[in-house]
Amino acid sequence: YACKHMAALLIAWTNDHDLDQGQEQPERGSAANLSTAADPLDTLPIKELIWHADMGLVRKYLAEVLTRDEALELRFRSLLRQKQQGVDPKKVRLGLERLLRAYELEEGWISEEDLAELLEELFSIMDHELVSILDEGDPKDAFDLLLYLMDSLAGLDSEVYVFEYLGFPEACVNLLEKIIASAQPALREELFDKLTHLIQDSSSEQVEIFQSAWTNSFQEPGFLEQKLQISRE
Repeated sequence: YACKHMAALLIAWTNDHDLDQGQEQPERGSAANLSTAADPLDTLPIKELIWHADMGLVRKYLAEVLTRDEALELRFRSLLRQKQQGVDPKKVRLGLERLLRAYELEEGWISEEDLAELLEELFSIMDHELVSILDEGDPKDAFDLLLYLMDSLAGLDSEVYVFEYLGFPEACVNLLEKIIASAQPALREELFDKLTHLIQDSSSEQVEIFQSAWTNSFQEPGFLEQKLQISRE
């Protein structure tokens, strides 16, 4: 369990920092790259790379990183303290409200540049706070917060379509699937009914996100029968 969270904490920094900042990277086609060109690890996304690593290596590398970067050390201490103390869903909701108000301009308009910054903030909240709430056994709170986040974005007017921007839909689908997978039977029934209703609401801007999570999850025979019945209606 501790190892799982050690990897999760290290992954958190890869979303906000370049862990190799200041180190000269070899150019494409250089000898350093050619020597390992066939290694599948070279093409793995950072998050998957960390999950593949031995925890001894993760701990050693993390210690080296924190030793040479005081800002990351402080971030680590903050995240670890957060894990130990737990995350209050009410405080997360208030934080989301403040964040959305800070970026919302006149009549709900937000520029593409500000939207990109806002989504980076929201990615961090989803990866840290919402996942922590989920890890603590509160999938209902995690679901409600994610739905609030998505509903708030649906009300923003921007130069680009929010739900097709910067991988945000994929992040929402992935988190929804994790929430569904961790839910107990009674809550799974509730989530199934809620998502079914949202999918059938043609006015929902997030319908494709809900549809993907709904389709990929709920694979038990009872849910499959309900899905089949719904598809025939």
